[in-house]
Amino acid sequence: MPRKSISFVQRSAFRAAGWAAYQRRLQERLGSLAPLPAFSEKAWHVAGSDAGVAWKKLSAWRSPDATPAEFVETTQALSPAWTAVCAWQRFTAAGLLLAPGIHSSGSPTILHFIGAAKAERSMPHALFFDLPALFGHTELHLVGPGASEHASIQGALTNPHCDSSRQLSIQVKRSLYHNSNLGSPSLALALNAGLQSSYGRHWLPTMKSSLETKTPTVITGYNADDVVGGLACMFAHGLRPRLVFGGRNPFGSLLGQANSLETESDSLNCDEELRHMKKHAKRIAKLGLRELNRSSCILQQMQPGQAESPAALPLCNSFWLGFCGEK
Repeated sequence: MPRKSISFVQRSAFRAAGWAAYQRRLQERLGSLAPLPAFSEKAWHVAGSDAGVAWKKLSAWRSPDATPAEFVETTQALSPAWTAVCAWQRFTAAGLLLAPGIHSSGSPTILHFIGAAKAERSMPHALFFDLPALFGHTELHLVGPGASEHASIQGALTNPHCDSSRQLSIQVKRSLYHNSNLGSPSLALALNAGLQSSYGRHWLPTMKSSLETKTPTVITGYNADDVVGGLACMFAHGLRPRLVFGGRNPFGSLLGQANSLETESDSLNCDEELRHMKKHAKRIAKLGLRELNRSSCILQQMQPGQAESPAALPLCNSFWLGFCGEK
C-alpha cells in the first residue's frame, strides 16, 4: 500500500480516537455536574444572566471543583441546550412564551434545531443532557439536508437525576426545514446558521415560514458579522422580523477563549447591542444583496466598543438574534 494511503488511514483513526475520547470526557464531566431540580428557579435565574457572567454563575453552582480549562471544554457541550433555555427566558420576558413549569403542564416541549450540523447529531445525549430537568418531557428534532435519518435516537433518554416522566425524545430528519412537515415547535434554533451565505437565498423559505407561523426563532453565529449579515439578508429580501433580543450570546461556547472564567468582564447592555445590530443590518441591506460579501469591513468599523481579536471570541454560538413573527 502506498505510504500516502497509510498516512490517510492513520490520520482518520487518530481523529476517530480523539473524538471518542472527547465524548467520553464530556460524558464523565456532565455526569459529575450537580443535578438540576425540576423546573429549578435557580436555573431559570442563571438562564437570565447577561453575557460575561452567565457561565461563571453556572460553573460556581454546578461544577465548583472543576478547573477553568475543564469547564471551558464542557461549555462546548452545554452551549446548545443552555442557548435554548436562555432564549426561552428572553421570549418569556417579552410575553411570547410561558415559563417552563407552566408551559409543560400536560404537553411536551418541542424544540427544533434547524440545519443541525455534525456536532449536534453525533452526541445529542451529551449536548441536550439538561433539557428534561429544565423543560420536563421534551421532544427534540434535529433537521437538516445533511442529516442521516438512520442516526435517529430510538426511544427516549431519561436523565438519571429526573423522574421517569422527564424524558428527552430525539429524532433526526433529513430535509430542508420548510419541507419537513414537522409543524410549528415551541422554539426553533439555527445554530451557527450562516444566513448570509449565498445572499440568504438558501435560508429565505425557512425564515419566511418561521415568520408566518410566528414561531419564536433564534439564530446564532460565530461572530457578530455572521448574525448581522444574516439579518441584513432578511431585510434585503423584504422580511421584517419582530426582533426580541440580540448581541453576545450569554451561553456561547467558551472553547478557545483563554482564561475566560478567570477574567472579570462587564455585563453588556443587551438592548443597546440589539439596536446596534439592527442599525448596521439596515445599512448593509441598503447596499443590495450583491454587496453583502463586502460587509465585513463595514461591520468591523461600526462595532460598538473596543475591537476584539478573533482569538478572543468564542468558537460556537458566540452571537445571537431572537425574533418572533413580523412587525
